[in-house]
Amino acid sequence: MEHAILLRIIEKIVPVLEAAEVLLDIGVDGDLNSNKTLNNIPCVSKVYADLKHIGKNIRAKIAKSSMWKEYENTIMTYYNSCVYAASGRKLDENKITVSDAELEKVQIDGLVAHLSDDHSLCWDEVCWRKENPNIQLKAPHLKENTSNQREKFRQFLKECFYIPTKQSLITHIRTSYNEAFNRVKLCFQDKKIDYWKTYSTRHALAVLQYNNGLLNMLKIARSACNIPYFSETDEKNISKIAEERKKQNQRNSNDIAKRNEERGKKIQEQKTNLETFDWDKDFVPYGRNVQEKIKAKEFEPTFAKHILDFEKIQKCLA
Repeated sequence: MEHAILLRIIEKIVPVLEAAEVLLDIGVDGDLNSNKTLNNIPCVSKVYADLKHIGKNIRAKIAKSSMWKEYENTIMTYYNSCVYAASGRKLDENKITVSDAELEKVQIDGLVAHLSDDHSLCWDEVCWRKENPNIQLKAPHLKENTSNQREKFRQFLKECFYIPTKQSLITHIRTSYNEAFNRVKLCFQDKKIDYWKTYSTRHALAVLQYNNGLLNMLKIARSACNIPYFSETDEKNISKIAEERKKQNQRNSNDIAKRNEERGKKIQEQKTNLETFDWDKDFVPYGRNVQEKIKAKEFEPTFAKHILDFEKIQKCLA
């Protein structure tokens, strides 16, 4: 259905874009037909894969591997961090833009080397151990694995990270806006129920709601179906509902922005603490109750706060 709509849109707008000599950068999900179609259109400059959809597919592939599924979080954290770092470099005028080939190399060869405790290929934005070699490499890793096992892991990553030719991940373009629009369409009818029969109607209603608001969309729909207009009280109530939805959307956006800002500050603070920590100084002597705390699994070293995701119980037992 989505691919059919794409073809109709292309049929209408491509002549206009070509006449105006406008090139498009487009973000798409995992629809292979859409990817193939867009790659053959002259006015499409670049097709970008959506990170959320790609990540979901990668996780599904990792989960099927009995040998490497325990590395899922480690792989995805490194993979996503590399994408974000590359996208950030693209926006920074003081840094050289990373090519897709360079990104793929650091995601695969860099991760294999990273888990083997070789951080020469890692980017500073991704691996803190590159500048702080005293940080312990978190398990699971490949330090005890053989060269043959590491090569198998590399080939496994290559298969998982494959994306169609001519696509790129180095962008801030995301399909979240489109997904939000899709959710509006699903409010009128679940897509598992007569999806293709009601698609054009639901799509039209979603467009009207986005452009004209909830009240106007309902008025137009009632007019088209020859249903009597709303009373004044009904209009006031619908306006209140629409206003409350708008306020809630704004609150959600503010909460997300605040959460992201707090996460960024926390990460930067942790990185600063690691960079300024004096690893050569003597450890602080602990009190008499240390043994009891260790047995009760309550003991935590003074330097634990400087290490991300420090697992106090495992470290104490070790």
